[in-house]
Amino acid sequence: MNGINRICFLILLVLMACQEDAIMPNNQIKDSTSISPLVQKGMDTIRHWYYWADNIPTDFPTENYTNLSELLRGVEHPQDRYSSVFDLDYIRGVFLGTPEDFGFGGTTLDDFGSIVLGYVYKNSPAGEAGLTRGCKILMIDDQTPKSYGSNLSLILTQKTLKFLVQFPDETTKEITLTQKNYKIDPILHYSVIEQSGKRIAYLVLNSFIGVEDEELDEVFSEFKAQNVTDLILDLRYNGGGYLSTVNHVANLVIPQQYHNYAFVMPKYNSTRQAEYGENVVTYVLKRKYNSLDIRKLVVITTKQSASGSEVLINNLRPYMTVKTVGSQTYGKPTFNRLYEIENSGLYLTLGITGNVQGKANYFEGIPADGLATDDNTLDFGNLEEASLKEALYYLENGGFSDQMGRTEPKSYLQKPFVF
Repeated sequence: MNGINRICFLILLVLMACQEDAIMPNNQIKDSTSISPLVQKGMDTIRHWYYWADNIPTDFPTENYTNLSELLRGVEHPQDRYSSVFDLDYIRGVFLGTPEDFGFGGTTLDDFGSIVLGYVYKNSPAGEAGLTRGCKILMIDDQTPKSYGSNLSLILTQKTLKFLVQFPDETTKEITLTQKNYKIDPILHYSVIEQSGKRIAYLVLNSFIGVEDEELDEVFSEFKAQNVTDLILDLRYNGGGYLSTVNHVANLVIPQQYHNYAFVMPKYNSTRQAEYGENVVTYVLKRKYNSLDIRKLVVITTKQSASGSEVLINNLRPYMTVKTVGSQTYGKPTFNRLYEIENSGLYLTLGITGNVQGKANYFEGIPADGLATDDNTLDFGNLEEASLKEALYYLENGGFSDQMGRTEPKSYLQKPFVF
């Protein structure tokens, strides 16, 4: 699996929803002479842990299935867009923040049929070749992207491709890229913006995987040292990741009076819920030495914002005002866990990431409070970029503009990689 499929996978993972922090070996094994051991182990795991296990008939014909993927498709609930089966080596790389792909994403087609890059990881093949956000792919193996039609996603899964790239300064260059493993750096940009005597922190965080707490601490310590009053958190391509990392970001922005309050109160299937109790708390808010004392938090979102990004918004809202700018999010209020079953990875939906009020009903996504387009022709931090401009407008005026960014959200070439 590679290329766009890998990116889709990331959105699938960063869709599979926020995952918990462990890869769990399966020990719920039953003997069966009529069902393959692989399928039986999968079914035992599903019946025990799956959030919608209550909907699986007791006489479900497990013996009719020969592999985990077929079994999962047979039992999955209509709302479950997140559970899946993966190759273990590949998914381990994703969870470690070392995917194998070209290293760009957030891609759209412009009016001329060229691919516009939303982001590029600096350590990736694309980053090492000098590609950046706003670069346009004019040709792929001597054909325009538009000419591939519905096969474009398949073409982009190829191991090696030749691209004709137009850079933001309008120069062009032919570049051959080969997919490889690399370490992602999800902190794509951070800066402090001065506006009307206020200092506004701006952070682009592309994933809750691949970033250490210490790295986030350094950024927020710098923000704190500059006495920022507000924060714009740009999660427009963030498909999720580890709930522990989401929790750490929440700790860095939560108001002081809510120290030691519940952050995530999960809901499981009825059997597991009865076992754990009705008011389970898995993550708690803990103020840090470098936590900000901000007045307003604005989160930039798109249809690529999923899982952990949505948890951060939904689960902070009981404690502080959180406004969203951009477009509606993907819609993944669930958390998943990866189970090793022989050579397969069963990424299974375990439950709902409820907030302290028990709310997490955003399967269709979280609507944007202020609409704005994702102008991926302008770099992160450019004050004229539509989403950032609208966020700054809100912080200046306490409301959203009537003129800016009232356009339909962009259609991205790949689904978000949701965790």
